[in-house]
Amino acid sequence: MAALKPHLAEDGQTTELEEQYFECRSHSDGLGRMDDDPLCPTPEAVIDQSHAGLMQDVYTREVIREELEGAQIHPSYKGRNVVLRVDRPVTGPAWNPFAEVETTSLLSWTAKTGRPSFSLPAGAPVMGGSCPGATAGQSTVDDRVRRQAARLLLPVIGKRQVNLVEAICEYCYATGGSYATGSTQFHQTVRYAWVRRAITIDPRGRPTDNPRESSFVSVMIDGIERADFKLEGEPSQWRGKKFFRIHGSGDFFHPRYLMAWKAVCDHFHPRRNEHSIVFWAPTRIWAMGDKWIQFVSEVNKGDTNLVLRPSAYHVNQHGPDIREPGWASPTTVFHHDAVGEAEGREFDWNCKAYAVEKGPSCRGAVGSDARGNPTKVGCRTCWVHPHLRVNYTLH
Repeated sequence: MAALKPHLAEDGQTTELEEQYFECRSHSDGLGRMDDDPLCPTPEAVIDQSHAGLMQDVYTREVIREELEGAQIHPSYKGRNVVLRVDRPVTGPAWNPFAEVETTSLLSWTAKTGRPSFSLPAGAPVMGGSCPGATAGQSTVDDRVRRQAARLLLPVIGKRQVNLVEAICEYCYATGGSYATGSTQFHQTVRYAWVRRAITIDPRGRPTDNPRESSFVSVMIDGIERADFKLEGEPSQWRGKKFFRIHGSGDFFHPRYLMAWKAVCDHFHPRRNEHSIVFWAPTRIWAMGDKWIQFVSEVNKGDTNLVLRPSAYHVNQHGPDIREPGWASPTTVFHHDAVGEAEGREFDWNCKAYAVEKGPSCRGAVGSDARGNPTKVGCRTCWVHPHLRVNYTLH
């Protein structure tokens, strides 16, 4: 299963074929020619492997969606936590089975970054994903549609074409590994089905045109207020502060959805809430063109606690430099052989979560303090330094 691991995922899960390709690519002549080395995989071989993995997600999601057709999904409580309850059990496909499930947690916890998060299915809409910005960068999308989508993003990154074999979305960490299991696909598909409806109704179930007053907002606020942020484990320099990641996988699939999340973030803004939270979301919605870029600028302008970082489209290339209100600095994914040359030129801060002796950890990594001094243990750079370009090294 293809598993490039940008965005703070797990170390050592890049497939051997992918690792060979990017090792060769980093030593090529810069034009994609790899000196006819017989040990260098062809781009076609790498794409064939990644495409097979993506198609497994496509088929798994399709079966789960069919089982969910006509089902009712309601927010409920399991102990202190908010869950989403399906009115009948779902078993999933025979080739990717899981035990009968009727509930999924609203939020999740990721040990590496040490904070709660919210996740949806990753990938382009054609594969049941919530990432419209991935359309130009995944082999599951028809070539004609990919070319049309590429016209919107290429002017932003100053490139002439999307190179599919190096497009980060083709190897998205959130379509492989544990994310590809039937149970994970179930949980994410249920959340996605619930979200699409919840942003269109108010808390009483009546249709609404105002996503800021939607059921999604009220349920999400409740879920976040009930979440255990495990503040006792937060490094001393950030003690008492709360950080939340929007989209451990997935993206802002619709303007309504972004507006709803903005309302959630506003509720936890320090001007309004003594228990304030900083929200961070990596995103490729900029790849949908100027209309989306301007929409984000309008929705997220001013004093905001929502850090929206535009994610790079290719491995070993700069991120989009969007100098508009509401946007933070970009993120990149450079192969470890290319990091040294790119640091300071293409990015300002290289994530050090992988240098932690006991395993990848943001809480255990050296990070920048509130003044930007890289001397403190406990990295929250992605949240507290929106002006810094951040790189997640490809391992």
